[in-house]
Amino acid sequence: MRIPILVSAVACFLMVSHAMRLTAEEPKQTTESKQVLPERFDTRKPDETKKEVVDLQNPIEVMRVGGVLMWPILLCSVVTFTFALERFVMLRRGRVIPSRFLKPFMADLDSGQLTRESAVERCRENGSPVALVILSAVRRWGRPMSEIEQAINEGGEREVLSLRRNLRALHGSANLSTLLGLLGTVIGMILAFNQVAVASGQPRAEMLSTGIAQALLTTAFGLAVAIPSLFLHAYFSGRVERLVYEIDQRALLVAERISSESGAKEVTPDETPSAVPRLSTSRVKADRDVPVTPTVTRKPS
Repeated sequence: MRIPILVSAVACFLMVSHAMRLTAEEPKQTTESKQVLPERFDTRKPDETKKEVVDLQNPIEVMRVGGVLMWPILLCSVVTFTFALERFVMLRRGRVIPSRFLKPFMADLDSGQLTRESAVERCRENGSPVALVILSAVRRWGRPMSEIEQAINEGGEREVLSLRRNLRALHGSANLSTLLGLLGTVIGMILAFNQVAVASGQPRAEMLSTGIAQALLTTAFGLAVAIPSLFLHAYFSGRVERLVYEIDQRALLVAERISSESGAKEVTPDETPSAVPRLSTSRVKADRDVPVTPTVTRKPS
């Protein structure tokens, strides 16, 4: 009875000791496998280096790898740069609202040295946007304030169109470059999956990564053009609004001084400062019909 119990106890002890030994050796085997696994499956040569899919530091290589749609996006960038430079020059405050014209004009107007004819001549000679808006007001010299304000609004609308010229080109360039980049990405992905489908062997994953990288180049390039274009469009639009507001305020100051409410006299086209009063036709005809009595001079007797 005691022998089977001893045998079973020894067997249990051996089993427990064997399990403890296996548990203690398992981390060591895992560490050894982690160290050996890369060497076992690494088929590269020791001196072999990884090659980049696209060399981003080479612009010519980027354009070649990106595909045909990279060139229209490049054209959009040229359009953005050209019109942005043109708007920087044309929307300068010194050109739109020149102080060398406004200060003498307002000073002469306040002192009463400026007439309607001289004001019109000055505005035409200057030709700036603020001068053309003021010209619309000066042509209504001596009219009611409401009529002069209507003329200012009409002249201001024409100048707004002139100031906002070429801003649509910036907005269109931003939208077009974004869509071209998206189209290039879709086309690149289609071509990449087609190459993977017809390929066989191990390099299919490398081929797919190369195709995806090439496809994403058009999106990156398109966004690089679209973001500055949208920023420039928003900047110039805000600048135009500020300039138009200041032109309107300057024109209203002129209107307050030349309106009929301020005491300014309306000048008609036929009336000039040096006009000589004429006799009416009926007055001249009546004078001709009056008989002239000759004067007789008598000699003293």
